[in-house]
Amino acid sequence: MHERGKPANSTPHVPAPWLLEERLPEDERLDRLNGDAELVAALRESNFTGLDYHYVQDELVRYGVASRAR
Repeated sequence: MHERGKPANSTPHVPAPWLLEERLPEDERLDRLNGDAELVAALRESNFTGLDYHYVQDELVRYGVASRAR
């Protein structure tokens, strides 16, 4: 996978805030976890295929690459 116009082996741009440690209030943290659970359920319903899955997959790859580059 690669971003349009960039070679497949280039490091994708990742927003700096993604790499910062978050300290969310408990209610916000629980809201985010619930949202994550809803996302996984929706992706499971689509058998982890389709445009929504590919979007999430790309975002997870960007995060992983950025985390390793730190």
